[in-house]
Formats: sequence, C-alpha cells, structure tokens
Amino acid sequence: MDVQSASVASIVGNIDHTLMQWDVSYRVQPKGIERIVHMRDEIMARIRKFRMETGKLPKHIIVYRDGVSESEFQRALYNEKTDINVACKDIYGDNPHPTLTYIVVTKRHRTRFFPTTVDEDASELVSKSDRETRKQSCISTSSDNACRYNVAPGTLVETEITSPDYFDFYLVSQASPLGTAHPTHYYVLHDDWNPSPSFWQTVSYALCCSYMRCPKTISVPTPIMLAHLAAKRGKEYLEAINNRNRELVLTSKNRCEGWNHLLEHMTHPEDHIGMHFV
Repeated sequence: MDVQSASVASIVGNIDHTLMQWDVSYRVQPKGIERIVHMRDEIMARIRKFRMETGKLPKHIIVYRDGVSESEFQRALYNEKTDINVACKDIYGDNPHPTLTYIVVTKRHRTRFFPTTVDEDASELVSKSDRETRKQSCISTSSDNACRYNVAPGTLVETEITSPDYFDFYLVSQASPLGTAHPTHYYVLHDDWNPSPSFWQTVSYALCCSYMRCPKTISVPTPIMLAHLAAKRGKEYLEAINNRNRELVLTSKNRCEGWNHLLEHMTHPEDHIGMHFV
C-alpha cells in the first residue's frame, strides 16, 4: 500500500471551556473505509488532553462526524459509539460516564432553499455591490418580477422535507452574496443528553460563528472545518515522511502502523504549542 492508497483520519477536540482552543490527532488507515479505525485511541487522547488543560473530565461528548454516507450511518454509529464507550470505561472507570451525542454533518445533497418573497432585512446582510450583482442576475418567475434572493444566514428547516427515520434538520449558516446558498444537513443519530428540542440547532449554528480563519459565519461547524484542515496537513506530513523514511516504512510489517509511529513524532514534538494545523 502506497501513500495514494492511504487515508488520513483526523479527530479534533476542544481543550478549553470556551471552544476556542483545539488539539488534533492523526491516524493513517486504508482508503475507502468510512469509519475511523483508531477511534478508541483518539478519543482517549482527546479526553486526556482536555483533562490536562482544564483539570476536569468532560461531562458531555459531542461528536460532529463528516464523511459518512447515509447507507453507512448505522454501521459507523455502532462501531464508533462502541469505541467511545470503551475509551470512557478505561478513563472514567466506575465514575459516571459522560453523555454522548453523535451528529453526522453532510453537504452532499441537492437540496436548495429560496425565499418566496424578497426580504429587505435579509438583503441588508450583504453589501450594496453584492445586492446590485444579485439584481442583475436574478430569475424572474412571477408577475411582479421579484428577484429570487438567497435565504438569510441562520435559516433553519426542520419540517416537511426532513427524514421520517432520523432526527435531522437543514441549516443555512453562511451568507452567500454570489451563487446559490448550499444548506448543510445535520443528522442527530444518537443523543444521551436529551436537551431541549432546539438545542442542537442552536449549538450547531453557534459553532459556525467561531472559525478563526474567517470573520463571518461558515457553512459547517468549526470542528468539522478544522478536521478538514488537519487531515490535509496530515496527508502532506505523510507524503514527506514516506519520501524521507521510505526504507523504514517499506520494511514495516504493518505499513499503516509504521506511518502512524512516524506521524506521531513529527506532529507532536515535546515543545509543540498551539494549533499548528490551522
């Protein structure tokens, strides 16, 4: 198996109470496997890092999961939920375990939303030049030639077109001055916490407002975006490791384990401080 046939799975977890500091773990696994093979070890690493930074163990674990197709929902949930429970048993022992919420986030769908009327309040969320661009490229579909603007950021759809089998909702968290806004589809597959019905919609939108690379809201929660950045950085590390240590990696009995060993030493030096993957 070469680098091109390997996949880098990254797990990003917050290490503070304000959800502004994050740490990451990388693990190499065969390409095409949608579940995270080393979920147990990575969750244990994230919990221990949180305890080291805050002095406390988390009471709630919220997993925002990307990269899972609907046909793999139940399999991924079962495997990764089992790994998380085993990790919590190893760390918490006989103490009360944290609640677990497992949310799948996907944008791989063709659903789009359009307002039925031009909302002047929503149009004020974009600049004057963007509004002029919209007016020039609007689609006239009614007798009064009303322009079809994008829906306002924060638009939530949780009825009519949602799935009868899951607790799911659509959220448009980003402003889209050009083009058609692409809503994000959230599936709450498992929830031990059981907060108020609107809690996860509010939390998901709030997490779209804390991305440090952008002063505006983004289309997915911040941990999802950071995990994408970390996975991309991890793949670049992997290619560099493979080029510099080709003989060591090729003679390893388990090539993924050889890569993981080198990747761990490369991305977590003793003097490492900060979110290097950003």
